[in-house]
This record gives sequence, structure tokens and C-alpha cells, in this order.
Amino acid sequence: MIKKILFILILFNYDTCYSQELIPIQIDSLWGFCSNNKEIIIPAIYKKVRPFIYGYAHVKKDSVWSIINKKNESVFKQYQKVDDFHDGIAKVYINSKTGFVDKEGKELFPLEPNIDFSAIRWERLWYKENGKFGLMDVKGTKLTIPKYDGYITYGERGFYVVTLNNKKGVINENGKEIIPLIYNHIGQGFYNNLCDVERDSMFGFVNRQGKEVIALNFEYVWIFVDGIAVAKKHGKYGLIDTLGNTVVPFLYDYAMDWCQMNRLGVKKKNKWGFIDRYNNVKIPFKYDYVNNFEPNGLSICSTGGLRYSLIDTNGVKITKSKYRGMQGIYNTDLFIVRLKDKYGVINKFGDILIPIKYEEINQIGEGCILAKFNGKYGFFDKSGKKIIDFKYDYANDFKDGLSDVWIENCEFYINKDGFEFKY
Repeated sequence: MIKKILFILILFNYDTCYSQELIPIQIDSLWGFCSNNKEIIIPAIYKKVRPFIYGYAHVKKDSVWSIINKKNESVFKQYQKVDDFHDGIAKVYINSKTGFVDKEGKELFPLEPNIDFSAIRWERLWYKENGKFGLMDVKGTKLTIPKYDGYITYGERGFYVVTLNNKKGVINENGKEIIPLIYNHIGQGFYNNLCDVERDSMFGFVNRQGKEVIALNFEYVWIFVDGIAVAKKHGKYGLIDTLGNTVVPFLYDYAMDWCQMNRLGVKKKNKWGFIDRYNNVKIPFKYDYVNNFEPNGLSICSTGGLRYSLIDTNGVKITKSKYRGMQGIYNTDLFIVRLKDKYGVINKFGDILIPIKYEEINQIGEGCILAKFNGKYGFFDKSGKKIIDFKYDYANDFKDGLSDVWIENCEFYINKDGFEFKY
């Protein structure tokens, strides 16, 4: 009762508060939004909410989802459905029409009937009409007619893999076909200005004009890195240069995908070792398993079955071969390690930062490492310091400074200081 009285007495000064960052907060099973110091800005009147993105939030009242701004005003009411905003753009629907609006609510182009659209990337999007796909720009200009059976957008701007009659090719951001639709497989982009292609189970490379500059004479190829690529010929692996010349003979039973730190992991007579790009053996063939070297100069290797350790580019062991599992934490010099059924974290020197006693350890999210201990979740920072106690029944990684957590059936958000946005 005290909570309800407190809730009624709160004054909502929207003119001064709406510009603050608003955080979802749950009160008596309903959701609203508060400031960083838990001052209620939007009352808890919704069954479910999503965090604000670009000044808008999806909220559910009764059984209907709608969108509000930071003044708790309903916006985009003219649409039957509005997707989440990404890069300041949201997909909208009304009757049989579909289109996009920016964060000011302006339609990018008139809504189209009976057409479906993909997400926007690099000011380009795919539209689907009568079961076929075409490319258009954000002004609504159709750059190709809808003729493709499928498409894939990779990480390089102006590189769109398209499919037609079970054959693949590539078009650029203007809709021009730059690699003809004659291949069974096409790589993920141009590396050293070459893209790997496959036809009739044979691989080679084309340039940016779509010309085959390295003949399709290989059973397998990988991308070029620093002018060399792994290739397979007559059942053996070697290295080629950008002219297709052999730089490391095809001698090896298997090879890792690329040469990192001038070290390529190769397998011979059932053991792994490392060679350089000139075929000099740099680390002897004695491992059961190896990983590519990371930019920090370390590789995860195993000997004696599933016992993992770290080695440097000279083959010197950084850790003992005692771990039953090991995985690098993305964009750090840290590694998750496992002994029996427990997990911990070590640094690149092999020092234990987080003791090996946890049931789960996740990849890092915004500088925080999520872990589970005795059935409860908490967080560490990158130094291994515990920053949030292990008391949550479930928790998600941090996103935009917040983690969505549960205690029993109560869901709420916390910040990186462990401050709980709940009453």
C-alpha cells in the first residue's frame, strides 16, 4: 500500500525530465520508466516495455504494442506495426503497405503495397515482389528489377551476393552485376582485391571486374591475407600468392585458414605444427590441435588429448597443458579456461584472474564478464574484480549500460554499478 501511495504522489515533470536517459522499471507487476536515480518519469502502466532507442520505446498495454516518446506520448499511431529502430530507421506497416520512417517520423519513400523489405544497410535495402528480390536505395529508387531468387549481404559495402536458378553472382550498390551468376559458391568479399569462387567443385579467384585471374584449379581455397592464401590441390594443402603461384608446396594433410603472425598451422602425419610463409618449420609437429595465432601472439594448442595450453610464436608454453577447455575472450588478452566442470579466466601470461570455480562464464559484454556461481549470476570486470554480487536467478550481458536480470519471477534492470531499477 505504501508503494502505491508513493507512486500516486510522484510528480511527473515531463518538460524538464524527458530529455534524460530513461530506464525501464517495474512496480507492482507493471512497467514504466525512470531516471538514473530512480525518479519516475513515465508511470508504471504498461504490461511490458522495451528500452528506449533513438528516443522511442515499444510499450504493451492490454494486448496491444505501441510506441511512445520520452514524454509518454503515443507516436506513429497511423501505423499498425512499427519494428525496432536500427541506425535511426524503423520499418512500418499499414494495411498491405510497407516502408520505413526515420527517427523524426518522416517516411523515407511512399509506402509500397504488397512488397516486403529487408533491413537497411549502407543506404541500400532489398525488396521482395512476387517472390523475387531486387535492390533499391533509401529514396525508393529501384536499382534492379525483382528477379533474384535470394541474396546475401556481407561486411563489404557494394558487395551483394545474389542467386538465380541456383547460381550465384555479385552486384554492386548500383545494381550492376560485377561477378557473373555462374558460380556455386562465392566468398564474403574482396581480400587483396580478389574474391574466391567455386564452380563444379573447383575453386579459384576473380578480381573486382569479375575476371577469373586465378584459374579454378583448386579443390579448396581461403581468403588472401597479406598476399597469400591457403589452397588445396591433389588432396594436400599449401600456399599461393595473388598471381596463383605456389609459395608453399602442397605437402600438408590439413591447414588452418590463414597465416597469422607469419605462422600457419599445418597438419602432417596426424600432428600439428607451424610453418612460416616460406615453408620454414617454426614450431615442431607435436600437437593434437592448434588454433590460429591471435594478434596478441598466442595460440591455443593441445597435447595428450583434450589438454589445452597457450604457446607463443616460438612455441614456448605460457601455461601448463592442464586445462580441459580454453577459449579466447573476444577483443581482449583474456581466456576462459575449464577444469573438470568449472570455469575461470586467465590472462595472456597464464595468471588466473577469475578462480576456476564457476558453473558458467560468458564472453565479455561492454567490459563486464557474466558468470554463474552456485546457481546465481553476477559480474566481473576485465581485471577479474567482482563488481556485481552473485544473487540473480538469470542475467543478460550488458547492453547500452544495462543488464536485464531476474530474481524469482521479478524482472528488472541494473547498471554497471549494480544499482537496481526496481521498487
